[in-house]
Amino acid sequence: MIKTIPRRRIYFAPGAMGLVARGAGAGGRRKLEGLIAGRGFKNPLATVSGRAGLRLLLETSGMPPGREVLVPAYTFGMVYPAIAASGFVPVAVDIAPETFQISPEAARRALTVKTGAVLATHIFGEPCDILELEKMARASGLALIEDCAQAFGATLNGRPAGTFGDAGFISLDKSKPLQGIQGGVIFGNDAEWLGRARERAESAGPPESASRLKFAAAAVEDFAVGSPAWRAAMLLFGYEGARRAIVSAYRRKEGAKTAPEEARAAGSPLMPDLFAELAAMNMEGLDARLARRRKIRDIYREVIGGTLKFQRTAPGAEGSCHMAVALADGDIGKLRLRLALRGVDVAAGDEIADDCLKAPGSNVAAVFSRAITLPMSDRISETDALRAARAVKETASRAD
Repeated sequence: MIKTIPRRRIYFAPGAMGLVARGAGAGGRRKLEGLIAGRGFKNPLATVSGRAGLRLLLETSGMPPGREVLVPAYTFGMVYPAIAASGFVPVAVDIAPETFQISPEAARRALTVKTGAVLATHIFGEPCDILELEKMARASGLALIEDCAQAFGATLNGRPAGTFGDAGFISLDKSKPLQGIQGGVIFGNDAEWLGRARERAESAGPPESASRLKFAAAAVEDFAVGSPAWRAAMLLFGYEGARRAIVSAYRRKEGAKTAPEEARAAGSPLMPDLFAELAAMNMEGLDARLARRRKIRDIYREVIGGTLKFQRTAPGAEGSCHMAVALADGDIGKLRLRLALRGVDVAAGDEIADDCLKAPGSNVAAVFSRAITLPMSDRISETDALRAARAVKETASRAD
């Protein structure tokens, strides 16, 4: 049987299984925060998730409730209810069609007297036009929050993404380049703001105990996607009805985590020590793994850059390459089915990101309808990447 090349794999650092078996003592969160600070992020605080961190930042920002937050229209849609649950109004802003990132020009047009903040998302791990957004925020007196959920390790002109704004956050769930099964970290240049966030988080009590079942589930998932049996799931996702049902079920589960009533009843927003320790372990060798991801992305661009239109990256940018996203022509469903038959797993539509503007003729609508993401992980080999790229090149012209 043809080897399956899954779209993602989970990275477990050497010793991760042993750590989970024996458990982590107190101090995992502080250790992770120290490592994050060592990479240039000020005032870090490890949180139970990236979205919980975003809520914590918003709720301690000092903005009056009801203020508008400008958010890219092409992003993970659950960010919007997280903002609403914090008492603010998310406003979808169109993207630049070449970069898939929030457009500074569209953001300027969206400004009103009610605007209080801008969420600058580095989508797919590639730095957005943060310098222009920073200028706009400073000129308009807005808070600038960097969404680095997918971009830890990315830089612009040698400076880490996440250090340009007033505050920012990363996600450490199992899909990310740096993972701790679940969790996140907030940070920021405004020490008073992050001080308020820490005080609120710690006043909610100690973090909940980490569930070993979540680690076990992640290990089982990783085994499954690396097995020939995953081919059946790949084929299933090629049929729109089945794909929509699966994605809808996942989103219902995720939506419950950001509902206003859940936000009010939430426990401690602090990250459990075990998951923090796992993320800290995964910090070792991170730069080498990011370099490999960039190499895989470059292979894709070199082989199929004339067939697909890849996300354009800014000069001087080094992304984390959370995903390798490009635009394809023709029938995306047929393309992914044919690739699945060749053992290449790709994703499309709201498996990648959501169209939160829902305006026909918008830039985000055009990108959303044509985007696919190619296999990308710390564990994919250059040989497999080359095989996947050739399969896409040979198959894309027939997906009509």
